[in-house]
Amino acid sequence: MLSCGSVVVVVFFTWHIAIVYAHRQMPLPNWSITKASAEIVHALSRDTIERPLTCIHRIVENAANPLPNASLTLIDATSYPATVPGTVLSNLVENRAFDDLLWEDTPERDLYYKDNLSRVPDVNQTGRAYYTYVWQPRVTQNRATQNRAGSQLHQPHTIRPDRDTVLENAALSHTQDGPTHRTWLFLRGAGYISTVVWTDAEGTHHVIGSAEGMWSRNLYDVTGLELSRVAVVVEPPQHCGIVTSACALTTEKCGPRGGLLCAKNRTEPCGQGGDHQLARDAGAMQFAAGWDWAQGIPDRVTGLYDTASLLHTGYVLVRHATVDTLHLSGSSGIPVRKQQKRDEAEEAAECVSAVLQARVELVNTHPTLPITGTAEFVLDGTDGGLNVRHTVQVVVQPEETKRVRFGDGDVGGIHVGCVRLWWPHSLGTGPHLYQAHVSFTVDEPVEDKASPNARVSRTPYGTVRLRHGRAGLTTGPDEKQGASVAEVSDMEVFHVGIKTSEAYIDGHTKGRAFRINGHRVFLQGGNWIATDAMLRYSGDANRYEAEVRLHREAGLNLIRVWGGGLTERPEFYEACDRLGVLVMQEFWMTGDNNGRWAGSYSWPDNPSSYLHQAEDMIKMVRSHVSLLFWCFGNELWPETLNPSKDIASGLESLLSTLDPTRFYIQSSMDIGRNTTLPNSTADHNDSYALTPKDGPYHFLEPECYYREHNPGLDPVDGEPLYISFNPEIGATAIPYKMRDMVSMLGQESAEVYPDATDESSDRMWDYHKYESANALQRDSNATRSTVYVYGPPDDTTEWLAQAYLAQIKQYQSMVEGFGSKMFLDRARGGKSAMLVWKTQSPWPALRGFLYTHRTLAVTGMWAGIRAGMVNWDGIHPQLNLHTMRVEAVNRGLRNYTTKLRAEIDFFDFSGEPVANSEGDKLELSIDSGVLAMSVAASAETIVWPTQRHDETLFVRVRLCAESDMVLDERVPTYPAPLCSSHTTIQPESKTPVAAQPASWYWLRRDRYSQVGQWSHNYTDLGEWRKDKRSHTSLTCTAYLHSDCLSIHLVLAVTKNVLFAPYVEALDAGGKVVPLVPNSYMPMVVLPKTTVEVDFGSVSNDVHHTLQTISTLEVTMWAGEPCVIRM
Repeated sequence: MLSCGSVVVVVFFTWHIAIVYAHRQMPLPNWSITKASAEIVHALSRDTIERPLTCIHRIVENAANPLPNASLTLIDATSYPATVPGTVLSNLVENRAFDDLLWEDTPERDLYYKDNLSRVPDVNQTGRAYYTYVWQPRVTQNRATQNRAGSQLHQPHTIRPDRDTVLENAALSHTQDGPTHRTWLFLRGAGYISTVVWTDAEGTHHVIGSAEGMWSRNLYDVTGLELSRVAVVVEPPQHCGIVTSACALTTEKCGPRGGLLCAKNRTEPCGQGGDHQLARDAGAMQFAAGWDWAQGIPDRVTGLYDTASLLHTGYVLVRHATVDTLHLSGSSGIPVRKQQKRDEAEEAAECVSAVLQARVELVNTHPTLPITGTAEFVLDGTDGGLNVRHTVQVVVQPEETKRVRFGDGDVGGIHVGCVRLWWPHSLGTGPHLYQAHVSFTVDEPVEDKASPNARVSRTPYGTVRLRHGRAGLTTGPDEKQGASVAEVSDMEVFHVGIKTSEAYIDGHTKGRAFRINGHRVFLQGGNWIATDAMLRYSGDANRYEAEVRLHREAGLNLIRVWGGGLTERPEFYEACDRLGVLVMQEFWMTGDNNGRWAGSYSWPDNPSSYLHQAEDMIKMVRSHVSLLFWCFGNELWPETLNPSKDIASGLESLLSTLDPTRFYIQSSMDIGRNTTLPNSTADHNDSYALTPKDGPYHFLEPECYYREHNPGLDPVDGEPLYISFNPEIGATAIPYKMRDMVSMLGQESAEVYPDATDESSDRMWDYHKYESANALQRDSNATRSTVYVYGPPDDTTEWLAQAYLAQIKQYQSMVEGFGSKMFLDRARGGKSAMLVWKTQSPWPALRGFLYTHRTLAVTGMWAGIRAGMVNWDGIHPQLNLHTMRVEAVNRGLRNYTTKLRAEIDFFDFSGEPVANSEGDKLELSIDSGVLAMSVAASAETIVWPTQRHDETLFVRVRLCAESDMVLDERVPTYPAPLCSSHTTIQPESKTPVAAQPASWYWLRRDRYSQVGQWSHNYTDLGEWRKDKRSHTSLTCTAYLHSDCLSIHLVLAVTKNVLFAPYVEALDAGGKVVPLVPNSYMPMVVLPKTTVEVDFGSVSNDVHHTLQTISTLEVTMWAGEPCVIRM
């Protein structure tokens, strides 16, 4: 019987037993931090300590490398308990070191509350020694650690009791295992300069190894050393710079971007990355000095910001295993529907063959002994449908790193038949993952001296049985006495997705586009910064799962990890692999700090260190199937200078060698313009940058997104730009609940909401980077409030409700407007990709986020993007607000070759249908059907009801098929719902049904409006909200499904329209439990209608999370909240 937490190893053929030292990893979350002494800070200076560009640090025989002054003092202050992942700042705050500096009403020592960040000493003012601390593992007898009670921001990594072993203040040498086994301290992320020191029994300090830069993982050999005598000294960056808020002491304007002048150096524009000096350090996180959406972090993220653990291996390490898909053959791999009765249709994936290549690095850490053994690659399907095994005999010389490739002899790869492909969640069969193992077994067996029936105690995982077929692992007695014993020196176990990707210049849009598994894909994604400005969620799989799932459930299929941030952690990529979200990963450069607008083209100062870190990050994430492509940095330019020649050529060489099947490009945006033709794209180079221009970063009139080729960027008069791939377009975002505003700004400041000009008079709004919700009117260059169009709000709660609607309308129009140009010809504004700026925030800023940082409560941005993605089988019905035609936007892979019908219905606030000029509901035809990744539109325009001008109406748009689909033999097709299946629920019906997917709009036409012109006066909606006599009447019930995987919500509307419902779950303590709808959640529910919607948790611990819910609350635009006690 397998014990909980056991590792299952799949191996084949011969019967024998293997002792596994396979990356046996024990987390070390509990540490102490103590301020480093002045002596140690001086001793660890660049002049005395060598920092070789390596990730594996071995202490030389019997610990050489003593520090110059062997009697120096390591620490000089009181120790604090610390949590890893964590920084000096985050742990000092948790230990109340700054309580006297924070606001008295600060909840849970929240450093992001009000302007607390500005009240903490900044490293630029204190000097680097102030935040230089010594980190020491805390020896404990506990088998598990608990999260800090009451801390919502910080959920530290916990040791799993089933895998933890008791740590004692004793030697870590595994004498019972023999001298061939090693123990390593594994630091997955330390910033900025980290030095591991061992103190011997005489008190002499010895350096085991030292690393510079945030983005390399490091192994330190601690075999035979007492854990309590090992310490890590972590120092801030060499060039900490001045944070943005300090730069803003002057209001003088300057620079190409009109940025603020640095108060210290008035010749340098300031704002994005403070005074830009932080960019001089290789591999620093640039936004830690502040940005126009974030305040600077006082210690610049100094500490053990990612996980720390002990690894137990043999001398030969298995490192950086990866599997590439070289080629696919056979049928398309697109799932098709069997031609059966419609209610009995089943999906069947067609058979696809693949050619794979598996690669790994074997590192012999023994200084003198060559080691011979077998490298083995195993690929296994969890459904038992795939079993692949390849072995290579290898001799690894002393201190050699040998790259090993597994393949079929001279054929050049591993041929696998009938595989299931990995697709983004919106395409094909979605994400499918296999499990892979790469191991190294030492050929010379280790004699097992235990009795035949005794457990082999030397392996951390127990006994592994290797045999033909699927093998298992056991911790019980050996069933086959006298079996030989082999030593598995190390192993990596990881997931593999089989997918090909291709970057190309699209023949229609004439810009950069991508194919997945041979089929082009329309990329609609979001820009990601980091889970937290202090990186406190590094290693937190739950947090990554939640944030990636919120992107997925909004309908986005790609996340861009922006270049001013970080290389995201493995937990992020694992969530993207599992959830089917593609990733664009940038390296750590921006045009804002690396020469284009400020800083220097020659930065960072140490290209060698930069490339060393880049090499390790490539190796860390290249095995993840969700990674679509690499980009060298954000908005770099010009091509000949940015990045510098050393870094550009170095990255190209690394990627060509280490990740040869994946596309890379140097910049997200180049110049795209010249002085003689201001709107020309003649200077744009598709091989250097994704686009000639990005943006804009403010609200527009909704119809602008449909009308303009490049919304907000094209000149009002003149030729438009040619932009196929826009990596940044977006605007403000605002929480829905007053609670979230108070937790950010404080009660007093939260009550001071912006006026009709959308200006805030409160400094906390400015400190949290409030961005206007005013929409630019392109014809007059004037702006109007998108919030006050519903009337003047009475308080902040009303202002937030109106801002919620403003966001929905803005982002639905943005997504639909870009979708309407999907893969059109260049002359018609054809688009291949659109990424919202930004969809996630590392601290509570009032701009650009799908969900709040603290509670993960969704915003109007999330609801608007999701509304623009509503579809059945990949087809989204939408109303083009410029042409007034109905469009079918097919983001899927199937062709629809039959005539489609669009049904348009109008309703007033009471839910009564409103007839058009012909006296009947409106129906338009799309005669051509719609092919995969294309858009089809009705020939006719909608007709507004003639008697209902100067009045806001709800408009519903649905699509259906006139007849059964005619099969296209070239591409698998799927019969669309017949129009006859659009059944209407009878009045007074109490039978709940799943809502029919539809697109909803609230629109108003003035009496003399022309086509494509809309009124933006929605004061009648505001009056409806305030008139309680005409409010919505609603009853709601909910229950937890028996499988505990979802909550079933039933909404029964008895009077008037249910408009803009917002569902929120709370636990017994009143904290938000983030939920997302698993099925279609309509924007409008008509009266005398009952609908049902399933909601799921964003956590990967779904069972536990949903059972913590005590209250479910449904709020709406006009009506009292419906509260359900669970």
